[in-house]
Amino acid sequence: MPDEPPDRKSKPRPEPRKPQTGDVLHLTRAASVQFLCPIFVRVIRVLDWPTYDGWLWIDGYELAGNGDAVAR
Repeated sequence: MPDEPPDRKSKPRPEPRKPQTGDVLHLTRAASVQFLCPIFVRVIRVLDWPTYDGWLWIDGYELAGNGDAVAR
């Protein structure tokens, strides 16, 4: 059986980068059902708590439209 053409071979997906301190994340319902109303969050730290595979616990500040922190 001949090899598949190069454009049909599946490419390995790069490993997603973990958020780092200072990153701003836009959390939407795609992240969790609790974000029905999307928010922006500035990451304080990524916690090492057990959770589902591929999920993270994030400690951060919710940001207002002007970029000011309004809640932790």
